[in-house]
Amino acid sequence: MTQAIHNDLKPFGATINNTTQTLWFGNTVNSAVTAIDAKTGEVKGRLVLDDRKRTEEVRPLQPRELVADDTTNTVYISGIGKESVIWVVDGENIKLKTAIQNTGKMSTGLALDSKGKRLYTTNADGELITIDTTDNKILSRKKLLDDGKEHFFINISLDTTNQRAIYAAALIYHRF
Repeated sequence: MTQAIHNDLKPFGATINNTTQTLWFGNTVNSAVTAIDAKTGEVKGRLVLDDRKRTEEVRPLQPRELVADDTTNTVYISGIGKESVIWVVDGENIKLKTAIQNTGKMSTGLALDSKGKRLYTTNADGELITIDTTDNKILSRKKLLDDGKEHFFINISLDTTNQRAIYAAALIYHRF
């Protein structure tokens, strides 16, 4: 270890924008995201993504996975809940650009193909959702396994060279 960076809010997810050297941490319990300068360790800013108060009836969405697009300085953050979203954050100004709605139940997995301008997410509905990052619109939804069982694909990783997506929970892959 060469450097320890302390954050007053508990982080659950993390990513880095290598171009700006900004670390991004998802503060799940606080429904927020924190941007930290990777060189100095100083907080550049913080953004509350869901400011609803938690009650018996209301469950604020919680940031979980984060990916940074170094070329556009955009951060994508999965907001998990009964009906999830993906928050799209302007990395320069640390402002919410938009929220991509209707990404399914507990839409946790998140992977970015920056060159292909595609964002992929997986959810507890057993779906792979493809999003166009030029307009942040959902292009397609695909049930990964249609065997009558419930599947929750928590994590996703991309092999863009071979056009494959690898999902956690089972050793399967999908060509895109």
